[in-house]
Amino acid sequence: MFQQVYDPVAQSLGLSSFFAALPLLTMFMMLGGFRLSPQLSGLCSLIVAMGVAIIIYGMPVSVAANSALYGAAFSILPIILIIINAIWIHNMMVKSGYFDILRRSFGVISTDLRVQSIIIAFCFGGLLEALAGAGTPIAIAGVMMVAIGGSAESRTLRACGRYRAGRLRRARRSDHHIGRRFQPAL
Repeated sequence: MFQQVYDPVAQSLGLSSFFAALPLLTMFMMLGGFRLSPQLSGLCSLIVAMGVAIIIYGMPVSVAANSALYGAAFSILPIILIIINAIWIHNMMVKSGYFDILRRSFGVISTDLRVQSIIIAFCFGGLLEALAGAGTPIAIAGVMMVAIGGSAESRTLRACGRYRAGRLRRARRSDHHIGRRFQPAL
C-alpha cells in the first residue's frame, strides 16, 4: 500500500509544494499563455501530474494510472447523468404537451427573445444552481431556451452578447449627450 510522503524533495515542504503545483501551472500556462485547447491542456497537465507523482513522490505506476482513471470517471459520470436527465426532461415535456405551454407562457412575459433568454438563463438558472448545482442549470435552461425557439447556443449568445452590447451602446450614447448638455461653460 502506497503511503504518501509530504516532503520528498530535500525534506522541504516549500520545494515539495512547488513540484505539486507543476500540473496546475502547466494547465494555466497552456490555457492562458499559449492559448491551446482545454483538451490538450488537460491531457498535458495529467501527464505532468503523473510524472510528478511517479518521479518526485515515488508513487507506483499502477497506483498513478488507477488514480487517473478514477479521476476521469469521477468527473465524467456527473456530466453524463446531467445530460441524460436533460434529455429525459425534454422528451417528457414534449410528450406531455407542456413544451407548448412553456413556449406560450414565455411569450406572454415578453415578445423579445433576448428578454426571454435573460429571464430563463439568469433567473431560473440561478434558482437551479442554488437547488442542484453541478451544471444542471445549463442543461435545463438550455432545454427551456430550445422550447421558446431556436438553438440553445444561439439563444444564449444572443442573450448574453447582443443584449449587453446594445445596452452598453445606448448607455454610452446617453452619457455622451448628457455630458455635452451639462458641460459647464468656461
